[in-house]
Amino acid sequence: MVLVFSCTDSNSGDSVHQVQKWEKITLTFNGPETSEQAAENPFLNYRLNVTFKNGDISMVVPGFYAADGNAAESSADAGNTWKVHFRPNRAGTWEYTVSFRQGDQIAISDDPAAGEGVAFDGQTGTIEVTDNAGHPGRIVTTGGYYLKYADSDRYFLKGGADSPENFLAFHEFDGTEKVEPPTARSGEATAKAELHKYVAHVGDWTNGDPVWQGGKGKGIIGALNYLASEGMNSVYFLTMNIGGDGRDVWPYTRYDERLRFDCSKLDQWEIVFDHMDDLGLMLHVVTQETENERLLDDGNTTFERNLYYRELIARFAHHLGVTWNMGEENGPANFSPNGQDTEQQKAMVTYFKTHDPYQNFVVIHTHSNPDHIIEGFEPLLGFEHLDGMSLQ
Repeated sequence: MVLVFSCTDSNSGDSVHQVQKWEKITLTFNGPETSEQAAENPFLNYRLNVTFKNGDISMVVPGFYAADGNAAESSADAGNTWKVHFRPNRAGTWEYTVSFRQGDQIAISDDPAAGEGVAFDGQTGTIEVTDNAGHPGRIVTTGGYYLKYADSDRYFLKGGADSPENFLAFHEFDGTEKVEPPTARSGEATAKAELHKYVAHVGDWTNGDPVWQGGKGKGIIGALNYLASEGMNSVYFLTMNIGGDGRDVWPYTRYDERLRFDCSKLDQWEIVFDHMDDLGLMLHVVTQETENERLLDDGNTTFERNLYYRELIARFAHHLGVTWNMGEENGPANFSPNGQDTEQQKAMVTYFKTHDPYQNFVVIHTHSNPDHIIEGFEPLLGFEHLDGMSLQ
């Protein structure tokens, strides 16, 4: 079971925290009072990075704006809270140093000296990590053909549900709605006209399982319980399907927004993802689908896409099993001629491999036609940052 620790740090002096290896610790910082809609965009013009060190290991972990710090319950869109999630992979003493800087579009800058330090910038602290005997560890790449558990001889062989792709289109998540009616497409199932309720699985929720806001979430938590009980170990889902099949999943404050994120919705997603960790279910995160792969930056990884990927990594990269799938049915095809090209695919993959401190598994989903698979993937053979294919 994963234990979550929230540690509220003062703005002066060192802080000491305790956690077990492989457990999630959340550091909470009090910064400037702002909001999701503030003129000084807290997602773009502030940047929180925390460097964690233990011996020869150094990890730069991005943080995020968290409204009032309890947005999953309060639905708040304003506050002065920033957070960082960390999951240590080694027992012993970890020291951390906080970088919190303000500047124009600083969130998408990799320059450590960009902008100026503000609020709790420079704060330091220590985390004492004890061993966690029997815990298999995170699912990691090995340089070989298979994924494995970091602290075990066990290999991970994925077996899970790849439908519904809009798993997160759940009626009890904040800010989740059907903005546009689903569009039928030849050869594919048409998305439902209503949000998911998972009524059949409310009975699979059990006492002690998580909920939010006085009992919300039982349907989706119960659905995960059912999948785990049937031996599944992975769930595939989109985090953004704007302009796609379902048009009902996005991390932003609005369907037409690209630079501001919905703190309460993403906190509620995190409750669900924490439960997936407890159940041993990998998060198979699909960042886009074939219809919208050029929605952000015309397919490039520059401005909007950088910000989107940074938020995904900051909030969710720490989980015990993560696949970053660059996109469903990615690349050009005769029915989708405006797909991303090889260089754009490489840029997405490179961003994750150079910014995810946990070095999670990175793949690209293929089209179903064998000719499209060969055309799309031959140019990617041997590319160092791509871990594999998500083969359809």
